Amino acid sequence: MKNIKQLAFGLILAMGLAYGGLAQVIVGIMEFKKGNTFGTVAFSSYGLFWWSLVLLLGREPARGAQDRRLDGKVREFNNLLASLIMQTELTLEEVPAESKLHRNLEDILTSALQARELLHQRSDRPVPVNSAPGTSKVRGEHILLVDDEEKLIRLEEKVLNRLGYRVSAFTDSLAALEAFHLDPKGFDLVISDCSMSQLPGLDLARELLQVRPDLPIILATGLSDAHLHAKAAELGIRECLEKPILSRDLDKTIRKVLDVHKNSFSPAVPIQFTEVVGGKVSRS
Repeated sequence: MKNIKQLAFGLILAMGLAYGGLAQVIVGIMEFKKGNTFGTVAFSSYGLFWWSLVLLLGREPARGAQDRRLDGKVREFNNLLASLIMQTELTLEEVPAESKLHRNLEDILTSALQARELLHQRSDRPVPVNSAPGTSKVRGEHILLVDDEEKLIRLEEKVLNRLGYRVSAFTDSLAALEAFHLDPKGFDLVISDCSMSQLPGLDLARELLQVRPDLPIILATGLSDAHLHAKAAELGIRECLEKPILSRDLDKTIRKVLDVHKNSFSPAVPIQFTEVVGGKVSRS
């Protein structure tokens, strides 16, 4: 709705400037016929100025639409890599370590991690090898998982179950919000994707925190955006992770958030945004 209002305002402004510019040019032509050089130059230049401004205004929405398309492509590729990494990690757990298939899967996982680094332009950072998760301790916490990508959320749910967590997974963020309203104290943690069609991750987090301000929330995003991190910090989101996420890195972040929450008597815990690469946590 906000984008529609901005587009409508831009169109109305452009129409007004175009009409005013046309009127100025017409008056300049009339002054030219009268032999008034000053009037011709003055009115014509003002009219052309308004028309150049209209052209600039017209280019901004086009640039914004192109940026949105590129962001969408990045998110699609992130989801593809996340699915590949998670599926490979899960399969590595089931395949004998000495088998050729296990070695081939390790190569696939390494290539996927290298692709992740290239996608986010972090080729200067080390790429972890043999990152498959080991046997996890029994956890038992209940996680509300929200992601509108059907295939990806099923893999995420399977990974979290393997790590020992109970999971309620939703591809519909509005349905997830309704389920939370039915039992606000029934969830220990929320993991939500940022970009969702019905109710985006930030809006969902805002609604959840209004009901339960101490609720630990992890926001998963396919884009590295300082402005997004700042918004999340203002809302009270505990952690922000960039997709695709390794299983063991996800588990470490979950443990960090839950342990801080359990050891804190106040919901106002200092917020740190982390990006986990190969088990190494960098905070900002």
